[in-house]
Order: sequence, then C-alpha cells, then structure tokens
Amino acid sequence: MTEQDVRDGLANAVAGEPPLRLDPDALMATARRQVRRRALVAVSLATAAVAVAAVTLPAAIGPRDDLAPAAPPVTTSTTTAPTPPPWPPPDVEPRVHTAAELYRRGDQMRAFLGDVAPTVLPGATDVEVAPFAGEAAGDVDDGQGYLTSFAHYTLDGNRFALGVNVYAPGAHSEGPDEVCVPDPDGCETLDTERGGQVLAVDVRTGRGDPPITILAVYHFRRDGSVVSVVGYDYDPAATLPMSTPPMPVTAEQLARLAVDPALGL
Repeated sequence: MTEQDVRDGLANAVAGEPPLRLDPDALMATARRQVRRRALVAVSLATAAVAVAAVTLPAAIGPRDDLAPAAPPVTTSTTTAPTPPPWPPPDVEPRVHTAAELYRRGDQMRAFLGDVAPTVLPGATDVEVAPFAGEAAGDVDDGQGYLTSFAHYTLDGNRFALGVNVYAPGAHSEGPDEVCVPDPDGCETLDTERGGQVLAVDVRTGRGDPPITILAVYHFRRDGSVVSVVGYDYDPAATLPMSTPPMPVTAEQLARLAVDPALGL
C-alpha cells in the first residue's frame, strides 16, 4: 500500500462527517469566560468565609474591652436573722421529782383548776378536772418531767375542754421560736413581763365543718419551766358527734391560768 492509498482511505472514511469548523478566536473567548467565572466563584467563597469568621470570632475570644463597659456584678444584700436565745436557758437547773411527789402535786393542781375554772370561764358549769398524769391516765413515773390533764366544762349548752400541760424546768425542749414555726402568722406574744414570755398560738386543724380550732397559750418562765393551757372549741373526750361552735375562750382567759404560780412543777 502506498502513501496515496492511505490518504484516499482516510478521506473516504470521514466523507460523510460535518467539518469541525474550529475557530481559534472563539476558542480563546470561551477560555477567557471560564477563567473569569472561576475567579468570581473563588471570590464569593472567600467573602462568605470572612463573613462567618466575623460572626464567630467575637464569640470565641469574648467581648472587646473597648466596645462597651462590662456590666457591674449583681450584688445582693443578705441580712442574717438574729439567733434566738437558747431554750431551755443555759443556767436552768432541771428538777427531778419522784412519782409520789408528782401525784401529790397533781392533786393540788387538780383542786386549783376545779375552783378557778368557773371564775376564769364565767357561766361554765359541770366542770370536771381529770387527774394529772403522763401519756396515759394515771400513769406517773419517777423522774417524769411533766404532768398533763383536761378540764371539761359546759357553756351555753355545749361541751368543751381545756388541756393543761405543766413542764418542770428544762423538760420542755421547744422554745418560743420553735413553737411558732408551723404557723408564724398565728403566733402572738401577749406578755414578756410576768416572769417570762406569754405566747398565744392559734391552730386550725382542718378537720370538721367548719374546721375545729385549737387555741394554745404558753408561758415560758424564767426558771426554764413551761405551762401551756389549750382551749378547744369542742370536747376531745366527748363520745357524741363533734360540734364546732365558736371558740368559748380567749387567749387572755387562757393566759390567766398559764401564768398562775399554782400551776407548775
């Protein structure tokens, strides 16, 4: 095969194909457009990166001191509540009684309540004072630091009662502040002169309709002893259905009993 034969074969092979029409000027223009487009894309990406950095950098390094002064720290003033005096007082000398002494003293206080109750509670009738004892009726032990009793009475056709609790010096662990913790709004100091502090505590138990009310008066005496007299607007010992008429006694009436030296150990 000669060189001419090769040329003629190639010519016949591409005889039906359209010409390439390669234009050098058009090719350079296309190349310039592609280079410019790539440059614009690169610039836009760089601008986005700078914008993100402008947002995130202050968060990373914190606020600049020359932009705005830092807000002053918040200060709160705290007032320390005065420490209540200890109870019993530190100089109290506890008294220890034998069971025989407690029985004898209980009989004396029982007789006193039977005589004075009608005077403190005008119009009260059928006064019955239970023997002073401990947790159970008639239960008194050597060294027992307290005695308790109930005085039941009738007033205006309803049966009521007073609870009387007498503590020897040092035997009552709660002081005036602890007694008022459950309901500070229902606590009132009546007197601080008659040998100690007289405190009234108004308690509504939430039972009954209307709720029953208990009014207690404490006499915290300077010798560390405590006497509390509790008024009920019903009779806790009654077997009949509970009724809740108005409270028949006032805090002042209860205080007259609580501060009387005839009650005490």
